[in-house]
Amino acid sequence: MLALVALSACGGGGGSAGGDGPTGPGNTTVARIDLSPATPVAVVSGASTTFTAAAFTSGNTAVGASFTWASSNDAVASVAGGVVTGHLVGTAVITARSGSVTSAGVTVTVSAGAAAQLAVVTQPAGAAAGAPFATPPVVQVQDAAGNAVVGSTAAITAAVASGGGTLGGPTTVTAVAGVATFSGLSIAGLVGARTLTFTAAGLAAATSAAFPLDAGPAAQLAMRTQPVAGTAYAPFLTPAAVELRDAFGNVAASTAAVTATLASGGGTLGGATTVNASAGVATFTSLTVNGAAGARTLTFTAGTLGAVTSASFSVSAAPPAIVTLSAAALTMTATVGGNPVAPTTVAVTNTGIFPLTNLRVQATTYSAGAAGWLAATFPGGTSAPATLQLTATSAALPVGTYSATVVVAGDGAVATTSLAVTLVVNPPAFNAYGTTANKVSVVAIGSTLSPGFVTVVSGVPSTPDPTITFVARNTAIATVDATGKITAVAAGQVWVAALSTQSNSDSVLVIVPRASGPVLRTTITRFTYAVGDTITAVVQLDTRGATVGAVTASVSWPVWTGTGTFGAMTYVDANTTGSAMSPVVTLDPTVNVIRINGLSAAGVTGVVTLATIRFRVESSGLNAIYLNASEMLAADFTDLLATSTFTQYPVIVP
Repeated sequence: MLALVALSACGGGGGSAGGDGPTGPGNTTVARIDLSPATPVAVVSGASTTFTAAAFTSGNTAVGASFTWASSNDAVASVAGGVVTGHLVGTAVITARSGSVTSAGVTVTVSAGAAAQLAVVTQPAGAAAGAPFATPPVVQVQDAAGNAVVGSTAAITAAVASGGGTLGGPTTVTAVAGVATFSGLSIAGLVGARTLTFTAAGLAAATSAAFPLDAGPAAQLAMRTQPVAGTAYAPFLTPAAVELRDAFGNVAASTAAVTATLASGGGTLGGATTVNASAGVATFTSLTVNGAAGARTLTFTAGTLGAVTSASFSVSAAPPAIVTLSAAALTMTATVGGNPVAPTTVAVTNTGIFPLTNLRVQATTYSAGAAGWLAATFPGGTSAPATLQLTATSAALPVGTYSATVVVAGDGAVATTSLAVTLVVNPPAFNAYGTTANKVSVVAIGSTLSPGFVTVVSGVPSTPDPTITFVARNTAIATVDATGKITAVAAGQVWVAALSTQSNSDSVLVIVPRASGPVLRTTITRFTYAVGDTITAVVQLDTRGATVGAVTASVSWPVWTGTGTFGAMTYVDANTTGSAMSPVVTLDPTVNVIRINGLSAAGVTGVVTLATIRFRVESSGLNAIYLNASEMLAADFTDLLATSTFTQYPVIVP
């Protein structure tokens, strides 16, 4: 605070003892300001002290001047006209200024005044009914300016100011160094907002900020909703709801498990008998009473908490069970001589109320024709829900349509339920992938082959087998799409199969030659034969652009030992008539090898027949015809063997 004060100073003339005579007017410019007192001053908050200021010239002559007073911290000590008043505990520096000249500062130290009031310096928080505050209130003794009176030992008392309830724990605390901490203080009552008031003799009271009182820990159970039952074995019309309350009746924020039991009336409980509470409430939504009609009561428990028993309620007799099937009729199909019919299942449920147990096939009746072809069982148990499995045995049945009725009964149901089953036995179906003209095919890299697929029933093409999938056994050599079209990828031989889950599967053999170079092959286009068949193998050399001057080829087949899976196949004859390479054929019967030596001075191109060789199938089993070469020379004697392709042909005799 600033104040202006005009002070007068007297000055006079004078001379030496010898009397020099009068002097001129004196210098009146302020050069220095002195304060009194000039040393530090102590002031109690609320009290005042007075400072004076004197101005002097540079010659140390007092002069009259006007002063502006200032405090370095008005909150601690303010000054007006030289009167300094203490406020907050601390220090402030007092100065006086005249014009551009300011005095040296004098420090004023303010100390607390007499105790006058209470103040809540830590607000209460974390209040749960009956439990100590998580953050207990802290109250301070202060003087009138709000300074802590650290020397106070006042007895301070807490009370409920608003919201009601009862305080527990230490409600009166003696201040230590002017501060009272209410550790252990608690409040009991219903949840809601509260404030506390704090009083001490001779001091102004203090009131806390509002805080919420929450529920305490669960201490008891109470019925929130009484159960209202309908029929036995059915969920309650109004399910029971149980509250977990603290000691003061507040619903606790508990997730404890609550268990229901029958207290009276007999029978059993069904559904969920133990329920975890949500926000302190456990609701028994799926609970049922199973047994006879009559009055019941329920008891609810949760750990060590006291049990609670419901009001009495009445249970009506349950309506009977109803046997319900997922299908009223079904059709199964089989093929004469085909795979066994896969079992079919039907779901059995109870759409009534009373339990459905001891499910059984009461009767199976057949229409005119074969009987006994159907078996009906309950493999997974005979209490609903259950599964009825139907298995048809068709091996002995001729082509035709057969009907049966399965009657299902069960304990708890007053009526049976019937299932109509139809079995259709179809003529045998045969899947054919490829024809006798392409069961074995030579396909160049990048080229495609569509062998064709047909399903034949009783010798007549029929609807294609819907379960067929096409698979190449080595996709690095050839691939096949969903229609059975084959694409050659790289050199080699690969089986491509048409697989069925309801009839036979079938295959074709694809031979993929190298990208270039001669190919030694035959005209054989199938691999399945019967005992007594003659196999005619026309051995050909496809030069594929090369000019071949000499070839030494071999045709071999495994030697039959009379045992194992190999079937017997014997050599009949060989014919080289008309061959452009004038081949010579020799037979080594001990190892089943035929050697063919062909020469042409000018060289041959295109597809050249080397020999026609015939074999006879002597017995069932597996065999094969292998083509190889030990020499393949161009007309200029270039060795073509490394780029040549040699083929082999399976012989399968059922």
